[in-house]
Amino acid sequence: MTICIRFEKIINMNLRCIKIEHIDEVLNLMSAMTSDNRFEEVIEEVHEKEAKYMCEVIDIMLNKGWQEAIDSGMQQGMQKGLE
Repeated sequence: MTICIRFEKIINMNLRCIKIEHIDEVLNLMSAMTSDNRFEEVIEEVHEKEAKYMCEVIDIMLNKGWQEAIDSGMQQGMQKGLE
């Protein structure tokens, strides 16, 4: 019961302003709760960039996704050009 109430308070707060003290644990928890391993995949990069806020973690994840999309698009374009 207490965990649910605390979690609701966190959800209702502006996550962009929350400084995360234990980033590894938060990302591992998010991964476990969502069954999405992308949270775990960015842990090393989060440490390299010294991200301390959730907005910084989200930016890292978005940039990684955009870079993968750009690389994929370039690969498809090169394949089309070879045809």
